[in-house]
Amino acid sequence: MTVKTRNWLAALFILAFPFAVFVAFLIHDLNGPPSSAGSLPQPNSQIEATNAIPTATAAGTNPVHEP
Repeated sequence: MTVKTRNWLAALFILAFPFAVFVAFLIHDLNGPPSSAGSLPQPNSQIEATNAIPTATAAGTNPVHEP
């Protein structure tokens, strides 16, 4: 094997190995189970963002009146 051929093979390996690892990761990720983070909200259900807003009585007002 000549030096020129060895250099071309080394350059090809350096360029192709990261690409092959990336493709292998994508294949592994696509064959895995679906994540629950990507699930769609159910129709006719409450939006979770509205549950984070406190009501007026819980926002600092005291509903109990002291005499």
